Amino acid sequence: MKLKINLAWKVVIGTPENGVDFDQATKHFNSKTGKTFVRKLGGVSSLNLYPSTFEPTNVFYNAVAPYKEKNDFFGKKLPFKGPISGSRKAIQIKIHQFFSDLIILSISVETVDFDGTIDELKAIMNFQSHGELLTLVKSIYSLICSGGQKTTPAQRKLKAYPYVELYNFDNTIIGEQEAVELLTRHDNPKPSIVHQVISKNDDHQIDNNSILIDRQGILSRYFLENVEEQSIRRKFESSHYLFELAISLAHILEYKKYFSLKKEKRNAIKKLVTTPDIVFTKSVTSCKTWKLLLEEFKLVDLYNSCVETTQDDKPKWFLSKNWLISIFSMILAPLIIWVITTPIYEELNEPPPLKLLNPPDEAVIEAAGKRVNFDWVTINTAKKYILVIGKSNSKTNGKTQLGNGGRYVLYQSSGVLTLNDYGRFKWKVFARDKDEKQISESVWFYFNVEKEKAIENERQSTPSQNDI
Repeated sequence: MKLKINLAWKVVIGTPENGVDFDQATKHFNSKTGKTFVRKLGGVSSLNLYPSTFEPTNVFYNAVAPYKEKNDFFGKKLPFKGPISGSRKAIQIKIHQFFSDLIILSISVETVDFDGTIDELKAIMNFQSHGELLTLVKSIYSLICSGGQKTTPAQRKLKAYPYVELYNFDNTIIGEQEAVELLTRHDNPKPSIVHQVISKNDDHQIDNNSILIDRQGILSRYFLENVEEQSIRRKFESSHYLFELAISLAHILEYKKYFSLKKEKRNAIKKLVTTPDIVFTKSVTSCKTWKLLLEEFKLVDLYNSCVETTQDDKPKWFLSKNWLISIFSMILAPLIIWVITTPIYEELNEPPPLKLLNPPDEAVIEAAGKRVNFDWVTINTAKKYILVIGKSNSKTNGKTQLGNGGRYVLYQSSGVLTLNDYGRFKWKVFARDKDEKQISESVWFYFNVEKEKAIENERQSTPSQNDI
């Protein structure tokens, strides 16, 4: 079969349990507000939830140059030209940061002429099959995750979601079974699976062309030779931006990041998940597409599970009633009051990471010279805490400008620090027991200290009495 193919993938970068330090790589990128992302969704009047866009600097290009050239890619700046399916094609990479530990790369390839079988088409859609491109992207992955310290290609397998367009200009018919096989990457899917995938996508189609969406990715089949390309490409663009938004929300909700977001972002997520009709007021098609993605990524279930937990996001414990009764029957009378007034808990697993509370991740604090509260969840077995605060920018090369080297020893789960400078800060907490053994640590949280704006009236919580 002969086709023209637009290959593209969404590659997810972020390991929430390790607190990926993207902030250290700021000299490699210029970060800009990605409000155009909202317009690309289609039919949205306004939405206070959008990523930052990372634009590579010369430092970035110099850092990846060895792996670019080694893998036969050329070009001083993006888009690079390199080997794809036996020919040299332009490769574009866009970088979106949704919050401190989630970055999504959108990798798109110049149109490829294809003449082969379904199996060969399936192979070309597989991101892992493009060895040179995969190595280059793994180098960029390492650069971001190491804060610019290394570019050696990462060894881990990258999570990639294809979003592919197939243009049919010789009456080649890719049937429903073949389309579902390409989308889901399952060989010879059962008729019931084919019917399920096709049926769930019926509602958002706009003409005889077909855009199939599944949790695995997006596949578009353009059947008409005189296709209204501007209209269908706009629909496809909206679909893959909505898909990227769904990935980010699934990440936020699954890893319990919801309550660390500012109120306006939480409200935006609530509207997207619970009342999409009042978000997508200008496009019925975009609204239907988003509703399908809500189902695919189980976002309603994830949201309900997230908001049912306490807002301070304390570790998950459970009260063992039977154990409590047994203890009452065995302990001495003087301890009964202690048992009644002290909850008895059983941990389900090893102690989870220490939870940071305030300032929340990606918070904005107005005006330098302000006393900033730092609060986190108390660890009962902790004797003391190590609060680490740093400021990273091009002038300091990632080194802190704070007193005590940015390291403070505290004996309670809170403290106050006066910040006398503007910029981007990060903070983290370690818990130690009476034997100086580290028993828990948090991920990194990030916040910005900016010049005061009159239009903002949200403030940090009241400082405590004891300055660090």
